[in-house]
This record gives sequence, structure tokens and C-alpha cells, in this order.
Amino acid sequence: MLTLAIVYLAWSGGHQTDALIKAANKNADAAEKFSQSATSINVAIQSAVDDFKRMTDANQKSANAATDSADTAKAALEVSERAFVGVTNVSMDKDLAEGQESKITATFVNGGKTPAFEMRTRHYYRWGPRSIMNTAVYSKVDVISTEILIPMVQLAQASLKIPAMPKTVIDLIHNGTWVLEAYGIVEYRDVFRKKRVTKYSFVFDPANPTAFQVSEKGNEAN
Repeated sequence: MLTLAIVYLAWSGGHQTDALIKAANKNADAAEKFSQSATSINVAIQSAVDDFKRMTDANQKSANAATDSADTAKAALEVSERAFVGVTNVSMDKDLAEGQESKITATFVNGGKTPAFEMRTRHYYRWGPRSIMNTAVYSKVDVISTEILIPMVQLAQASLKIPAMPKTVIDLIHNGTWVLEAYGIVEYRDVFRKKRVTKYSFVFDPANPTAFQVSEKGNEAN
């Protein structure tokens, strides 16, 4: 009986061990399958995230392109339709002469397609060596000189009197050693409610008394 009991226990224990091993193997297989499934899920999620990022980037690029296109169209419209105020002519009523006053007049015109509003002009003159033209200072003027300047059909003018000059100064200007400069600034507002500025500089032409030529520098506009 003892022998039979021992044999039964050995047989029974062996079967239990086999069952445990089989169960462990099943658990291991299940764990492996779950791991593979989790990996697949992670890959799928990452792929979806990457696709979403690409879609978001594409949408942002499209939005940026649309914004850039709208800004470009707006800028092109402003350039095409805005007012452009400039100086068409600077002249003197008579040539420089000892003991004689003269008057310099600048003529402005709007070469754009729409009116210029609230024009403010400052008009100056100076004489001396050409180096005086290296800098220019413009005083602030709050008074509007021209309320509106219609394109191409209306002119505006600014004049300054030049007191009688000494003969030595006149001779230096006539022979080109010194310059007589007429310069100034025009501020106005266009139909797009933007402030515009035009700066100008003209110099006396000794070869053509009473006429002024555009200077090489001092002329700019925005």
C-alpha cells in the first residue's frame, strides 16, 4: 500500500507539474500576443499622430500662403491706386544779381491715381560749398497747406524770397564753386489713410539762370 501511494503521488505530482507548465506556456503566449498587439497599437497611434502633424502643417502652409497672397494683393492695390506727390519744377523769377532780391518757386503735382489729403510743405534754400547738402533739417509744421491735391489736374506751389546776396557769393554760385540749393519736404495722407513723405533737393544751374536741376541726393519718397 505504501508503494502504491508513493507511485500515485509521484504520478499525480507529475501531472500537476505538466499542467502548471502548460498554463505557464499559455500565459507566456498570451503575454507575447498582447505585447505584439500593444506594439501594433502604438505603431498605429504614432502613424496617426504623424499623419495629423502632416495635415496640420499642410493646413498651416495653406493658411500662410493665403495670407501672403492677400497681403501681396493689398500691397499691389495700394501701389497701383495711391497718390504720389512729387516736385515737377523748381525755378527762380530772375537771375541772381547784386542788390536784387529773387524768388524761388517749387511746383508740386500728384502723379498717382487718387487724391492726396492734408498736405504739409516746408520749403528752404541755402548756399555755400557743396558739402552743405550732406545734411538737411526740416521743422515741424502743423498747418495744412493744401487740403486736397487732385491727381494730374491740380498743382500746388511753395515760394521763398531770397534777399540780395553779396557779389562775391553770387560769383561763387555762378562759377559753380558754391551751390544754391532749394530743398524741402511734403507730408500728406493717401486714400488708404497712410502717411506719405516726399523729400526733394534741387540746385541752381549756372548754365541756365533761373533754372534748377535735380540734385544727386536728397530726393526720396515712401
